[in-house]
Amino acid sequence: MSASASTSDATTPAGNVVLHIWPGAFGLASIEPTCLAAVLYLRLVIPGKFAVEESTTPDYSPNGT
Repeated sequence: MSASASTSDATTPAGNVVLHIWPGAFGLASIEPTCLAAVLYLRLVIPGKFAVEESTTPDYSPNGT
């Protein structure tokens, strides 16, 4: 599962971006390198304007990846 970003409903921050990632471990935001890169990128580009949804089931993300 790689990170996938999507627009979402009114429960997200102002940017309306939700990043679906594998859950974290060892003090990291995620155990998957692609997810870590996506989180870091969004923190640099649009800090505070996105939400992170942790999931171990790809079916919960909008595009299933």
